[in-house]
Amino acid sequence: MGYEMNFGKVFKDALVYPFRNINKFLIMLALNFGSFLIIPIFMASGYEFRIIESTIQGSNELPDFSKSGDLISQGFKIIAASIIYGIPSYIVMFALIISRNPDLSVNGVYSTIILAFIGFLVNIVFILSIVNMVAENRFGAVFDFKIVFQLIKNLGWGRYLSYLVVYSIIIEILGLIISMIFTHFMNMGSTFLIAFLVIMLHNAYVLMFGGRFSGLIYSNAAEGLEMEGR
Repeated sequence: MGYEMNFGKVFKDALVYPFRNINKFLIMLALNFGSFLIIPIFMASGYEFRIIESTIQGSNELPDFSKSGDLISQGFKIIAASIIYGIPSYIVMFALIISRNPDLSVNGVYSTIILAFIGFLVNIVFILSIVNMVAENRFGAVFDFKIVFQLIKNLGWGRYLSYLVVYSIIIEILGLIISMIFTHFMNMGSTFLIAFLVIMLHNAYVLMFGGRFSGLIYSNAAEGLEMEGR
C-alpha cells in the first residue's frame, strides 16, 4: 500500500488533498451545485468512491471524472450504503420527533448530542465498511464485519478511535464555520444563491476530504494485515 503515515500526516494529507487539483475541485463543486437534478449527486458520491479507490491503490493525485456511467453506479453504491447505515440515526430522530419531551426536540441540545453519539458509533464500522466495499468492488463487502474488525484490530482500537474523534471534531468545526458564514451572508441581504454556493463548497470539500481520510486509514490498517500474511 505504501501509506504507513503517522497521526498528524494523515490529517494534513487529507485536509489539503481536495486542493491538489483546483479544476477537479471545481468540477466536484459544480456536481454538488447541480445536486437538485439528482444525477449530479450520484456522480459526486461516485467521485468519492474513486478518491477512496485511488488512495488505497497508492495514488496521491485526484482521480479523473471519466466514464460517467460508472461514476453514477459507484455513487449509487455509496449512497445506498450510507442510507442503510443511517437507519439507526433515522430511528432515533423519529423517536425524538414523536417525543413530547420539550428537552428532546429535534433542534434541542440533548437531541443533537444523542444523534452525534449515535453517528459516531455507526461510523466506527461504517467508514471502513465503505472502503472495504470499494477495495473489493462488491456491494456486499460493506457488510463484511469480520474484515472490518480485523482492520480495526490491526490498526489498534485506541489509535482508530483517536482518528475518528479528531475526524468528527473537524467535520463539526467545518459545519459550524459554514453555518456562521451562511448566516452572515443571509443577514447581509445576500441572495440565497450565494449562501447556497457556500454550502455546496462545504459539501464538495467534505466529500473529498472524507474519501481521502477513509482511504488512508484503510491503507494503514490493511498494511498491518498484509504484514501478518493476510
